[in-house]
Amino acid sequence: MAKKSRKLNKFFNVLVILFLVGAVGFFAFFTRGFKTDLKSFCIVYKNELITGDQDNLCLENSNRFDVRYLQLKNKSYNVKILNNTNCNFEFTVDGEKYNFNQIIDYTKYFDLFVYDDNFVLNLPNDLTILNLLKKVYLNKHVVISENLDFTNDYFYIQVVVGKSVIKLGFNVYIGVASVSLDKEKIDI
Repeated sequence: MAKKSRKLNKFFNVLVILFLVGAVGFFAFFTRGFKTDLKSFCIVYKNELITGDQDNLCLENSNRFDVRYLQLKNKSYNVKILNNTNCNFEFTVDGEKYNFNQIIDYTKYFDLFVYDDNFVLNLPNDLTILNLLKKVYLNKHVVISENLDFTNDYFYIQVVVGKSVIKLGFNVYIGVASVSLDKEKIDI
């Protein structure tokens, strides 16, 4: 009987140790190696689990983000598209100078659809910061005079559940409008 009791005791000890290792692993994963607070939710984008802030998110024309809750409470969320206040630049509107940071919330200028457990952000092919600013300042002449550093995230998607916040940084890039070649300078 004592042998059976020792085996059962060893089994429960191993089970407790496995439980503790699993709990530590869970918290390590969802706090990014104990570097951030434990969030009450996570986001799934392109089959990737996002548990904390992320920079340089590569967006496509149609982007679906699933919101997954890690707790049973707070089953609602809020989404905004905000500018990155670290990326400021000057531009003119009808000759008057403005700063990019004068507007913080750009949500209404993006094609954002929010549903119960996901949201979709659609980006048109011709979306640039200049085109976005032209949307903000309708029927006005907008000029960006300085060269922008497109390695920076000029915007971020802010998702809030209760007191937990995840920020997903992204940029709108200038695509190639056309390519022209000078036939006289091409050696064949």
